[in-house]
Amino acid sequence: MIKCVVWDLDNTLWQGIISEELSVELRPGIKDFLQLINDKGIIQSIASRNDREPVMEKLKQFSVDDYFILPQISWDNKAVSIKKIMNRFKIKSNNVLFIDDNQFERDQIKAHFPEIMIEDGSDLSKLLILIEQNDNYGSEEASERIQYYKTEELRLSDKEHFHGTELDFMISCRIKVEILHATIEDLDRVKELIDRTNQMNATGIRFTREEIVEMINSTDNEVYISIVNDKYGSYGRSGLLIIDKSSQRREYEIVQLIVSCRLMGKGIAQALLHYACQKAREGHYSELSCRFIRNQYNRQMILLFTSNNLVTRNYDKNTFLFNYSLNLLQSTVNLPEWITLN
Repeated sequence: MIKCVVWDLDNTLWQGIISEELSVELRPGIKDFLQLINDKGIIQSIASRNDREPVMEKLKQFSVDDYFILPQISWDNKAVSIKKIMNRFKIKSNNVLFIDDNQFERDQIKAHFPEIMIEDGSDLSKLLILIEQNDNYGSEEASERIQYYKTEELRLSDKEHFHGTELDFMISCRIKVEILHATIEDLDRVKELIDRTNQMNATGIRFTREEIVEMINSTDNEVYISIVNDKYGSYGRSGLLIIDKSSQRREYEIVQLIVSCRLMGKGIAQALLHYACQKAREGHYSELSCRFIRNQYNRQMILLFTSNNLVTRNYDKNTFLFNYSLNLLQSTVNLPEWITLN
């Protein structure tokens, strides 16, 4: 799945080399192509060896500067630039498409990031096939994803200039989490969270739309979706909690716990665990359990469980399924002090 396209500029996005001739021109059809990528909810950035000021001026002149978030325009190694982009967007290299006409640059990036997707960009129809392979979920969050990341840039800028502790800054953000029963109207977004989220994903299981609908309509399941806002704006519907109540044991079982990677480090997953504890106690359950399947991306979930006193109860070596458990008669999961929960 392509989550981010990183563009070179000279002889890739435009024709010509800007440091040698300021009269460069956008390639035919490129502006429509940028809009297509944007409509797919795929973020776009730049890794270009150039002086920043003339490049940004030229992007504005072509009216394409708004398509790009966190453009890396400097004389740094492009591997450094792409690493910055991935870290800021909290995405992995196998979700990045890098487009550069220069064979040396492509080879260097491939050496640093073996799983990255790389194209020379000469054939837009070939790139179109790659982009069209991405599902178009049709959710509000997909259409607003670019704006979400631009708002996140403002948050991060304020954080860099904030005088105080990390906790002080988190409190100043005034984060509010609203948790609602998911409905069929949420189906596109629920499916999108399940398919796109890797790091803050307890199992990595990709439920089909039919399975999701069945769980939403079943009395044996509870499907919750969380809406997160702070003083900067909305993160949209960015968390998912699926509960199975069909077990004969007195346990409230979390089938799936997912939080969008954009919210990593903000305590939203812990807020969902806290909410699950509340619901379990309301139902007079004595134990909270959570399914977990370890993969190469979701180590963060282990830290979430262990730091909140959940312990491993059993492990199925055939399915690689762990069950983390919390005795509700002895322990609980606290709501982070910087979060208001509705």
